[in-house]
Amino acid sequence: MLDREQVALIMSNCRPRLTLFIVIIATSLAIPVSADSSRFSGSWQLNATESDVLREDLDERTSLINKPGKLSGSIMGMPLPGGKPKNRSHSPLTAKDPAVLRVRFMKIDIVSDAVQLTFPELSGFEASDNMVIGEFRGRKTSFSSNRIRQSYKTTERRVKKLFSIRSDGRLLVQVEIKPRGAKKRVLSRVFDKV
Repeated sequence: MLDREQVALIMSNCRPRLTLFIVIIATSLAIPVSADSSRFSGSWQLNATESDVLREDLDERTSLINKPGKLSGSIMGMPLPGGKPKNRSHSPLTAKDPAVLRVRFMKIDIVSDAVQLTFPELSGFEASDNMVIGEFRGRKTSFSSNRIRQSYKTTERRVKKLFSIRSDGRLLVQVEIKPRGAKKRVLSRVFDKV
């Protein structure tokens, strides 16, 4: 049986090795994140010409635009013609397009557990977007060496964002927005590294 002094002596001999082992593991885990982040990290400027090439025209029959004669709702409890009323959200505000679709400049920083987007043209809470890797507050974000993905749902719509580096070195951002009861839209933006 070992007494306290022998146990203390054994532990004191193991600590430097254990500390060295932990440092080696932490360093090896940190290197891939910094190597992968170099492709996305930096300042990006919108390339309007390339973005216009990817723009898709709205379909004439799309349900994104309300059609005349398709009223829904009620007056004093009596339903209006035009079908059933749609479920409305509890918020009186309409959802804006994600900030990445509304800016000309952005900065991307990759940290160990998040992708940080900064939009110098916007102010307030819209000026930055902290995309935490994994599931966080209803948003699922994944990061690899060639793409960043994020998806989330609200009561009004489902949104999927995909960031990827094209073969020409430009950043392609594709945002799929699927409003409840309407046709999905895929909006694309191309950015050049500054």
